[in-house]
Amino acid sequence: MFFSTDKLNLQLRKLTEDLKGYGELRLASFRLDIVSKLTRLLSVVIIGAVLLIIVTLALIFLSLMAVSALTPWLGSTTAACGLMGGIYLLLAIICYCKRKSWIYDPVANALAHLFLDKK
Repeated sequence: MFFSTDKLNLQLRKLTEDLKGYGELRLASFRLDIVSKLTRLLSVVIIGAVLLIIVTLALIFLSLMAVSALTPWLGSTTAACGLMGGIYLLLAIICYCKRKSWIYDPVANALAHLFLDKK
């Protein structure tokens, strides 16, 4: 069985068009997937930033309340502020020592699940 040159050229042209269309569809699918994942990531970052601001404001007011409550017991506002500063310094040292298990690993896992899952 021999194919005519015209028929072979037509089939090759159709195959090329089909492959080009398939490539364009795969690229569009990839772009939509990236947009979807970046949207989810950006929404998590924005929600995290808003919550960080709210928690920071709450901690400031709670710290002022604690300083006001500790001032009569410690005898001075300076000592109460120093005690609160020491507590925050201790919390910062603990967070620094546990940064890999508390911050790095969860962020790496979340990003890996977001970008590497076959969904």
